[in-house]
Amino acid sequence: GREPAWLYAAVAGLVGMEAVDIEPDTQLVQDLGIGSLQLVELRVLLEERGNVQLDGDAVGQAKTVQDLVSLVGGGRKVITRASQLRTPEATADDDGMAVPEGASKMGKRLLHWVQRSVYDAAFNVKISGKENIPYNEQCIIIANHCSHLDLGLIKYALGDYAPNLAALAASDYFFDTQYKRDFFEPFTNLIPVDRTAPLEQSLRHAEQAMVDGGIVLIFPEGTRSVDGQLQEFKHGIGYLQQKVNLSILPLYLRGTHKALPKGSAVPTARRLKAHIGRKIDAGFLAEQTQGMNRIDTYTTIAQRLQQAIEALRDGAHYPWETPATKVVDSGTPAVINSLADRFDAARVDKPITWYFSIGKGTDGKWTVAVDQAGVTITAGRPEGGKADCVLKTDEKTIARIIMEGYVPGFQEFMDGRIKTNDPTLLQALKAVFNL
Repeated sequence: GREPAWLYAAVAGLVGMEAVDIEPDTQLVQDLGIGSLQLVELRVLLEERGNVQLDGDAVGQAKTVQDLVSLVGGGRKVITRASQLRTPEATADDDGMAVPEGASKMGKRLLHWVQRSVYDAAFNVKISGKENIPYNEQCIIIANHCSHLDLGLIKYALGDYAPNLAALAASDYFFDTQYKRDFFEPFTNLIPVDRTAPLEQSLRHAEQAMVDGGIVLIFPEGTRSVDGQLQEFKHGIGYLQQKVNLSILPLYLRGTHKALPKGSAVPTARRLKAHIGRKIDAGFLAEQTQGMNRIDTYTTIAQRLQQAIEALRDGAHYPWETPATKVVDSGTPAVINSLADRFDAARVDKPITWYFSIGKGTDGKWTVAVDQAGVTITAGRPEGGKADCVLKTDEKTIARIIMEGYVPGFQEFMDGRIKTNDPTLLQALKAVFNL
């Protein structure tokens, strides 16, 4: 009763079982634990191994292995109706609130203004990498996700690039009651996603928004991180990028988890930071996935994008980029060493040398020299004993300056916690190393 054998082998391989342990009446979800993403992978496997073309919705509605057998027609060439993009179905019932289009647009503008005002007044926001915003190009926006503050911070950081930025939102959270639908549908750009539906069906509206020219924000982790650490990216971002063939603009957010972690209702911290990374071209992703099947394509795209976000988090270059030439002393502490990966030769107008004297010991002496050819970091004083800028401070402060982009206050210079001969070159340090 296990025919066609290739189908049972495909299902077994997907869930890590032996084909002999799978029966025709085996339940795909209850017995095998196949989720929405795996249903897409399963459909791709069946199409490639059985030489069939299947409707994604039909595969998503299959309950048992026998249902899959019926869909593929015993291995015959079967072409069923291809899933078509549809406009979002109406979710309001007869008692729902009908909002005129003009009022909807005015409400969105008002909310946008209120949101920017709140971030201006209530938070200490630092944005870096604005020069990377591709103002004349439609991109998919991605970012790490650990707070309800993330969407607002991203809109604040991107400003005029994406005033109507749309974001995916779980329909079972943001649209589960009529009250929520009456607010979120007319007055926000949230795109409902059914987290229980097959991947293709759940992302159809997001795909349509991008086909229509919209700029859409995707959180590739799929949900907010509980501990603030980056989670593994889901294949859905790879699926969407491959479908619409758009470049990716990545951002890394800091401080939102501390300010408003998952489960909290009131912000408890004010410092927020968004670092806008360099655009990742659609052509590069196409090269990286050339010749791959669809599953491997989605996986590879997700992996490359996660590597990009990790690089932004660590202040490093994307792994596939060749950094500027650098010579780094093997004994350099990590915080100073990280400057080499943050170096931006395009921001160097002339050679500059900084001399760092960290702490009171004799070991915390480092020289950082830059020119348009690269950066050199060595232990000790500069050659000839002279540097353009001397900075004396403690380990904690230098770590904050380099890792968090911290700007020392006037009082710290007055009380001697920070000493320098040229404050303007400290600004140059921030620019050259994207601090």
